[in-house]
Amino acid sequence: MMDNIIQETIQFTRQRKIFKMPVLYHQSVHFRLAELETEIELLHRSTDARLLSVGGGADDVMLSII
Repeated sequence: MMDNIIQETIQFTRQRKIFKMPVLYHQSVHFRLAELETEIELLHRSTDARLLSVGGGADDVMLSII
């Protein structure tokens, strides 16, 4: 869902113009969108990693198996 919101925002900022230039091409907007995409990717990876740990069993149980 967050990915869709970022993509819609990118499309909007391509269409919207300020000072005869798309908003997307302003450096601060471009950098902020890049930061948001990075945060979303981080959340995806940290959530998947934790789900794999929970799916495999409690940490104590996995350590005893090892």
